[in-house]
Amino acid sequence: LTAVDLRNRLNAATGLRLPATLVFDYPSATALAEHLRSELLGQEPETTASVPVVAAADDEPIAIVAMSCRFPGGVTTPE
Repeated sequence: LTAVDLRNRLNAATGLRLPATLVFDYPSATALAEHLRSELLGQEPETTASVPVVAAADDEPIAIVAMSCRFPGGVTTPE
């Protein structure tokens, strides 16, 4: 329902006839803004080569050394 409200407000603000699936077709704010820009100005934005960001993997082992539980009814242990 919020997606349709956003589409209706964008229709009113821009004068464009936008589809009801607009938010799903362009799921990020950047993608939606680029689409609206190209619709309003009639030109494609300049494409820049994006460099994928790869997170460094940490191969260090981990260990879980404690456990805490909160149970209803005054139960204090999981047993």
